[in-house]
Amino acid sequence: GIVAFTLMVAAIVVLSIGPLLSGGIGLDLESENEAGMTLEGGVIHVEMPFTVRNDGFFDINDLTVSFTFMNEDGDVLAVSEGEPMDIPAGKETEVAIELALDLYDLDRQVRSDLIFNGTEMMFDAEISAKYTLDMVQLSVEAGSDMGWGPFVSDLQVEEWNVQPLEEGDDRFVLVPFSLRADDVLNGLETYAVTEYRDEDGYTSNFTQTVQLSQQVYETAKVPLSQEAYGRLMNGTANATVRTTLYVLDCSTFDEGYLNMGGGGG
Repeated sequence: GIVAFTLMVAAIVVLSIGPLLSGGIGLDLESENEAGMTLEGGVIHVEMPFTVRNDGFFDINDLTVSFTFMNEDGDVLAVSEGEPMDIPAGKETEVAIELALDLYDLDRQVRSDLIFNGTEMMFDAEISAKYTLDMVQLSVEAGSDMGWGPFVSDLQVEEWNVQPLEEGDDRFVLVPFSLRADDVLNGLETYAVTEYRDEDGYTSNFTQTVQLSQQVYETAKVPLSQEAYGRLMNGTANATVRTTLYVLDCSTFDEGYLNMGGGGG
């Protein structure tokens, strides 16, 4: 009887390792439920659903899926580990990866790339489980790349739409600019600085708050001196306007050339 039981256990172990190593556990990041992402105080919270399948012959016990997210340079940005789960043979279950990425923990250049440029992200997945009545414990690792698009994009100074403005004795130049922001930043209040500079070395700037949304269109009202305003209007200013947007202690800018007397830049 003891010999027969030993042989039976050996057979179960052989049968179970085969399906496990040949794809008995399936990990599917495609789900009918969309990933959710929110921003709270500089921390991005991500909940991403995925499906785990047991394509083998035996139940899987205490299966744990761990994810390590890295940028393209291999810097670890966040680590997430799911709760242990049991999956009967031939069944599947959907679980969610919960990830917290504190942007202020990142190097400023890395944070700036994530916000304004996007980057290639890499993730390593490690699946560990007990198999066949807890007699076998194995770990399987896999990795993949995925694109991480910019949160803020298309900042554009519309120098062709710049307008001079006279209000009593005061002179201004109105500089429109636009940008786009991802939904995760919707409602975030930040600020922009628009600077005017002409060939004579005159500079002036205007700072304003900007509330981010999918489509932002703002106008900076930059004050000018009488002399600078005159140079702008008679076409001798050779001026530039630059708008710098600040988001989570990082910045990006766009600029354009002005020549009002010549009909626009």
